[in-house]
Amino acid sequence: MQAVLEVAWDDNVESFEESRLIKRLEEKMGVCRRDHLVLEALVTKRAPVSGQEVEETIRALTYEGLVCQFKHQGSSQLVVPDEIAAHLRTAFTIVLQSAAYRNLAMKLPTATIRSVLEKTGQPSVALKKEFLIDRLIDGDISPTVLLENADDPALDGLFFAFPELKKPTMRAVKVRHLIAHFDRVTTKSTDAAPEDPDKVYYDYLVELASRDYDVLRAANVIHRDQNVDRFFERAVRFAFRELLGHPSAEFTGSAHADGGSIARNGRMALWDCKSCIGSYALTESKCRQFLDYVHRERPAVVDPFLVISAGFSSESAGRALTLKAMCPPGTEVGLLSADDLKWLSEKWSKEHPGKRLPLDVLGSSGLLSRDVLEFRLKTFAHLAEDATTS
Repeated sequence: MQAVLEVAWDDNVESFEESRLIKRLEEKMGVCRRDHLVLEALVTKRAPVSGQEVEETIRALTYEGLVCQFKHQGSSQLVVPDEIAAHLRTAFTIVLQSAAYRNLAMKLPTATIRSVLEKTGQPSVALKKEFLIDRLIDGDISPTVLLENADDPALDGLFFAFPELKKPTMRAVKVRHLIAHFDRVTTKSTDAAPEDPDKVYYDYLVELASRDYDVLRAANVIHRDQNVDRFFERAVRFAFRELLGHPSAEFTGSAHADGGSIARNGRMALWDCKSCIGSYALTESKCRQFLDYVHRERPAVVDPFLVISAGFSSESAGRALTLKAMCPPGTEVGLLSADDLKWLSEKWSKEHPGKRLPLDVLGSSGLLSRDVLEFRLKTFAHLAEDATTS
């Protein structure tokens, strides 16, 4: 294999045919992708692809209209149109992206994964499932091969985890439906350590708020639908604690808001998380409940009281203003979408690292749209204090 690579790299593997030939040779000799990269590094005495080569390739692909490159929030983004991506994936035999493949494999029994690895000559002696899945991906073992080797109970278990998926009768159709489902579901990669699951919940803050069960189950964020509300609350607390610089206050008893943070001068923030499919409607009964939460914290002034959800019905903004009029003087009642909370958290932590977001930014009644947040950020950002200041 190394000798073939040396010949191919004499002219820098200039053609697609050469690449396919190397790929076929890998399959014939049982060389996985990771080992290929090691051999390539030995042959070329450098990393297989340099940063300059990546830039030149991106420029060439952009010129040919295969990718689109643009700036978003200060960083470069690359996008491949769906129509082109489908052909590229077919040419390079890419069935699932790594994140989607990993999520699929995590839902299969370890014994199934180990059996497939043994049949394809890959190391399978590890006890940890994560390592075995790494070998599936690095060994270029197709998700189709993995599912075709799974027994019927394992395949049926996948359909049981996604009750909205219709379970076909034919086994081959089951495999196609499962691959299409995991391909369709959006997944995110995360660098969160296992001991910090709140970071994972924060990454899926918008999906938790909107109860996007397909995405949450496929990405292994939830295992039961009942987890959504609790994980949504933890994601919001993470945003305030780690990105906005406001550690959560501890509440006792049961009749209290989902979270809050104590500020200086007798002022505090409270928030209540309402996950829902569609738009959340702030009703009169909920207003009475929230009013009790505000009165519970007296003599502290609650400014702001935030309702955080996926989105809000058209009449909710008016009810928020009515609730403000019923609250003690100084209280502001704001409606904040999960998407805008995430935008605010990341913008603030990037532009003001180590600083605590002034509550004045959120101290406005009604719908806290992104335009409102932008304006209030410009107005009150100069009041920021160090997050470590007590």
